[in-house]
Amino acid sequence: FGKDFEIESLKHSLDVFRENSAFPTGSLSVRVDSVKDSDWANEWRKYYHPIERENVAIVPCWLKYGGNCDIKVFIDPGMAFGTGRHETTAMCVSLLQKIDLNSKIVLDIGCGSGILGISALKCGAKHCVMSDIDSNAIISARENSQLNGVSESAEFVCGNLNLSENRYDVVLANLTADILLRLFETLPEAVNSGGYVVISGLIHERADEVLQKYSEKFKLVERLCEGEWQAMLLNKE
Repeated sequence: FGKDFEIESLKHSLDVFRENSAFPTGSLSVRVDSVKDSDWANEWRKYYHPIERENVAIVPCWLKYGGNCDIKVFIDPGMAFGTGRHETTAMCVSLLQKIDLNSKIVLDIGCGSGILGISALKCGAKHCVMSDIDSNAIISARENSQLNGVSESAEFVCGNLNLSENRYDVVLANLTADILLRLFETLPEAVNSGGYVVISGLIHERADEVLQKYSEKFKLVERLCEGEWQAMLLNKE
């Protein structure tokens, strides 16, 4: 039908929505602008830059890193499952560096692009299980692990992980308050005595609620706040 038909169809749909909405909608006006052709497949890359957290740098894979961090985690964010730019991820990278990760067994729950698990491995962890319910996230985590040369030390699990089957020295969980509260039913038993949990994805309004629950089994070691978010490092004594 062509572009003009699509625009008129959109305008009609918005008119119907405005007339039937129980809430104020504003004008819902449509504006059409012309833009110059561009290499959109690569245009987005210019907005990414290395993220430095203590001794770890999260680096877009097409850039050369010339900073002072000794540990470089290269990420291809093309699938948008995590680039290290969000405060919750960045705080987790900071907190995991507070742990002696040498020879540790790590679990990264909701691994996304694999930034946290890969960071743990490059900081000395022996093995990392990266788990996510999204198969595309697992593909991304696997590819980024290969990019960083740590895939032989990584294990990838797609779907809900049975926490009763294994024990871990460190658990990384950048999720949400609701998921962390549900996870508490099984997570403590999956953490070895003396082990650590890094939790994040907590808005300020829910952070104390989650901490109160986790304090039943863990001791708070450090708490970070950035923007609207919080992250915590907890120890199982």
